[in-house]
Amino acid sequence: MTWNVWNATAIGVGFGTAGLGGNSYQAVQLALDAGFRKFDTAEADWWYDQPTVGRALRDYVVNHGLACSNLEISTKIPPWSLTSISDIREHAAHSRFELLGEYCEDITLYNTQEDKEMAIPQPLDVYYIHAPACWKGWHPRCDNPPPTLSLRDAWLGMESVVGLDYSAKRIGLSYIHTSQLLAIST
Repeated sequence: MTWNVWNATAIGVGFGTAGLGGNSYQAVQLALDAGFRKFDTAEADWWYDQPTVGRALRDYVVNHGLACSNLEISTKIPPWSLTSISDIREHAAHSRFELLGEYCEDITLYNTQEDKEMAIPQPLDVYYIHAPACWKGWHPRCDNPPPTLSLRDAWLGMESVVGLDYSAKRIGLSYIHTSQLLAIST
């Protein structure tokens, strides 16, 4: 089925993949057919199926000749995975690979300080901290979460995702209070 009603990308509309369950693959394919190029998912496997979203994106890109540069993919690290800076970096790299994998061509960055170009794998558009901490009833893994980093320390790990690893172009936060936002900036 092809929908040519409007161009979702032109007006900045994205497609969220929460709660799709066994329909994730087909829903993402239909959204791509409809013109969506912005997708949001998460590593929290209770409500999201990030591996299937990645397979749907890959298959569409390969079968329809869509350029990966036209995709904007965001995902989120869950609070129970904020256990160390290296874990945050590994999760981001894994999500980048799972969602954009080997089927996207490398992009070229230019470092003006060193007057050099370097090729990196296609990065995620945004990598979010899904929530700074667990709360009761949010996810089964929040019932007995491991010790996690402070939000400020977790944010330092997130900065590495962009500045050192190039797994994402940008980083962000969700489910956060103003006081928590102020705490990471001091």
